[in-house]
Amino acid sequence: MNELHQEEEVKQKVLTQLFNVFQLLPSKSLYLAKLWFKNHPGISWTTLATLLNSGDVKLKNGSFHDILPDIDDLVDQMRGPLGLKIKDRRYRLRMYPQVNWLVETQNTTKDKALWLGQILVNRGIIHHVLDEHHFEDGYFFYRFYEDDPKLPVS
Repeated sequence: MNELHQEEEVKQKVLTQLFNVFQLLPSKSLYLAKLWFKNHPGISWTTLATLLNSGDVKLKNGSFHDILPDIDDLVDQMRGPLGLKIKDRRYRLRMYPQVNWLVETQNTTKDKALWLGQILVNRGIIHHVLDEHHFEDGYFFYRFYEDDPKLPVS
């Protein structure tokens, strides 16, 4: 079964789950999911299903809400002595371990790590150095905004 077909099956399961649990019609469920995906670019239906099942995303007051860990604590961990190695990096010479670091230190899955990373992007804490990518796993450079030399110092 190809990846696109699997994702469509997961989408249908999520819509069915939302109908069964919250009595939401598929059109309303799809509308709410599209709003959530707009704020979580690059996140898949599979990830949304995982987050709904784990309670990390809940339906409240007619929309999806992320149930987040303490983001300030997460940022402190990332910048702390056991956090990410923050330094200049060169493409293809080294693996960029942001997702792996989140998986290991937050005792989570890759899907949830991507979700957490995207929340850091959405909140303006980190960004792709050229602002060309959402938070993704792979050979991508991310920087804390406060360390960005392009930004004026106040």
